[in-house]
Amino acid sequence: MLLSCVSTLLAGIILFAIIEAGFQIAKAAHVRSVAPRTTEQSWIVYDEDLVYRPRELPSVGPKGDAFRVVMLGDSLIRGPKDNLVARVDAIVNRDPTVAATEWINTGVPGYTNYQELVYLKKYGLPLQPELVGVVFCLNDVHKFLNNLTVVNGQLLPEGFGEATPEAANATKGSLEHIARRSLFLRWLRDKTTLAGRAVQMYESRGYNFDYRADFSTAWQDSRWTMIEDQMTEMAALGKANHFRLFLVVVPFGEQYRKDYLARDSNYVLKPQRILGSLMAGLGIPYLDLYPYLDSNCFVSDHIHLNEEGRQRAAEKIAEFLETEKLMPKRQRLH
Repeated sequence: MLLSCVSTLLAGIILFAIIEAGFQIAKAAHVRSVAPRTTEQSWIVYDEDLVYRPRELPSVGPKGDAFRVVMLGDSLIRGPKDNLVARVDAIVNRDPTVAATEWINTGVPGYTNYQELVYLKKYGLPLQPELVGVVFCLNDVHKFLNNLTVVNGQLLPEGFGEATPEAANATKGSLEHIARRSLFLRWLRDKTTLAGRAVQMYESRGYNFDYRADFSTAWQDSRWTMIEDQMTEMAALGKANHFRLFLVVVPFGEQYRKDYLARDSNYVLKPQRILGSLMAGLGIPYLDLYPYLDSNCFVSDHIHLNEEGRQRAAEKIAEFLETEKLMPKRQRLH
């Protein structure tokens, strides 16, 4: 009986290895076939410091009299014309007590806090900002998040949505590590509902963000050291280049789940508590949007804000900027 079970297990492992090898070979062949085309028509291009950057950088003229604000972030601040930054811009510039301000949205989908720091140094500082805002997503606690492939100094079109090995290995559970790295299992997950049920069973021992390659690091104490280092460097850049700095953190929609909060609300809200403590230590004005949003403020991915969420967040950010005296007042005419 034991010998039969071992033989069956061994046969299963061999079969899995053969199938996985086939997927890996197919991917390698695909890389070779598309390498000459790469992403010539894509919105991103290779950058040796950032891995990728937008093909078109923000079009900004010379610094004028308007108070210049540069916003750093990822897809949370990109998107439609009524994106989060545009809404804050509109609210602030309608306020008759605030001097004219110019808002520059440098958000890049998929960027981490590390990439935003590099972007600031490379492309943001020449814009001569007087205020820099960081819109922090809880999947920012990585160096790089998207596993993009570079061939001959150009990017292949694949990679967004596929976690880097660093991110994949940060999740809880060895089974999750294997699933994240296996092309076959990722394909199987996308093609069947069985994998979804298995994930639900797996998560019943914890919280779904613990098993996500993008978000799990935000709940790991050791990972926040690099965020502290990055924000320390950003604050130093502010002093050297004469701009003020603030940070806004957008919650993950799953943090509003009533069953999670009932189980352990302190753990669910741990990332915001850590980040708030770090910003207080660095003297960086900090706004946590969690108390001002709810589960109805997100689209189906629980990451991006819907129209209601963007408006609520924008109003609170504008109020926060006034409370923290981060915006210049309009001079009264005598």
